[in-house]
Amino acid sequence: MTGRRELIASPVHFLIGAAAIVVIAAGMKAASGLLIPLLLAAFITIICMPVLNALTRRGVPDWLAISMILGVLLVGGYLLIVLLTASLEGFLSRLPRYEQRLELLLEELRPQLLSLGVEEQWLQSPRYLEPGALMGLLGGLVGGVRTLLSHGLIVFLTVIFMLLEARTLPGRIAGVARDPIHLRAVLSGFFHDINRYLGIKALTSLATGTLIGIWLWLFDVDFALLWGVLAFLLNFVPTIGSLVAAVPGIIVALIQHGTSVALWVAAGYLVVNQLIGSLIEPKVLGDRLGLSALVVFLSLVFWGWILGPVGMFLAVPLSMMLKLALASHPRTAPIAVLISNSSPGDDQSAEKRLVER
Repeated sequence: MTGRRELIASPVHFLIGAAAIVVIAAGMKAASGLLIPLLLAAFITIICMPVLNALTRRGVPDWLAISMILGVLLVGGYLLIVLLTASLEGFLSRLPRYEQRLELLLEELRPQLLSLGVEEQWLQSPRYLEPGALMGLLGGLVGGVRTLLSHGLIVFLTVIFMLLEARTLPGRIAGVARDPIHLRAVLSGFFHDINRYLGIKALTSLATGTLIGIWLWLFDVDFALLWGVLAFLLNFVPTIGSLVAAVPGIIVALIQHGTSVALWVAAGYLVVNQLIGSLIEPKVLGDRLGLSALVVFLSLVFWGWILGPVGMFLAVPLSMMLKLALASHPRTAPIAVLISNSSPGDDQSAEKRLVER
């Protein structure tokens, strides 16, 4: 009789869980305007925590350490916003001129493309080569950067309060738990791994954006700073981020200087992304926080649908947080194994290290 009840209860529990996920997802999408600055502030706070801990270990008072971090964020953010605002306005004002120039370039390249065997119908398809569509793509990417900048003030204010609470919050959470020692160990390992990923990803993204910006500046491509910042931001988006970030710089180089410079710019994107994305990042990060390729793709789709472009930036960190949270509890640990890219034995060992840290 008990076994029969368990068989009946199992699908019921599954349906209840699925319905809860749908309700939570719908609520998050409806509240995306509130969630976006909160999530951005949370991840900035996580990145800043090692610096705060290092300063306090050296005897710096908490209020002074937080003030120093906020000062750096404020000055850096202000300079970045001023520079990017000027670049955004200049780029949007030149869009009509770029569109006209692109139309002329496509007409000039038509005989060469036909001689290479490209069919006429492909050249006439507006979906692929219409200048307005390409310029609309560039405008959309720039608009995503503008959306991020529009949340700057609320994100900064939220980071202030999160930093004030960050050092005492884990202790308070552990204090009300049934097993505070276990929960404190889980939280410590959880934040350590998330911080490690975000810190390394921020550094590699900064290196990517800097190298791309310098490369475009050497070829005198318009708005090199803007495309460098775009490369920095989209480097957080796995697989497709680096490809999307390369489109504006290559198109502007083509419009401004012609085919030869555009090819050199494309080569620079390829070398930088391969060097950092395929060699340095895997070697430094390893597979400890690995997710399966399918889960990464689905997380991009899901979080992009929930939070828009910002959700795609945060898709992998959010999925890693979910994986670590699932791995910290015995009942949900099998789900963490399913969404990881490691074998069950390896993932259970990682879970054991997470709890014992």
